[in-house]
Amino acid sequence: MLETVQGEPPARPPAHALFVASNPALTVFVAKWLANRIKGGLGAQRKLLDRLHVMSAESARPRKVTIGTGNASNAIEVLALPSDTPARQYALVVLDEAHHACRDPVLLAAVLGRDWPLPHVRLNVTHFSVG
Repeated sequence: MLETVQGEPPARPPAHALFVASNPALTVFVAKWLANRIKGGLGAQRKLLDRLHVMSAESARPRKVTIGTGNASNAIEVLALPSDTPARQYALVVLDEAHHACRDPVLLAAVLGRDWPLPHVRLNVTHFSVG
């Protein structure tokens, strides 16, 4: 995911990615993890996070991510996209802990109801529970 949003100029320009998880805290954790891997300060981190959207059961719509806008200089903030934002084609869609997301009918419909670039959809299922 980092390689997608960061890009590898000139061969592969930066692209947009969507990270989906049922748990909203997990989306914030992943955004912070990505930002912490970027050198160059808040400006470079914000530039990277501009290309990351997240979606969770809290709001089954893509949301933008930013860093350092409030009192804490490294706090991650998840914000609604403006209503006039056009639908984005993502180069990468990551559905983490799919076993949880698939139990949420609203989140599942939001993920399955989009026209994703299928070769780029990644499912990360950590384990399956039976019963």
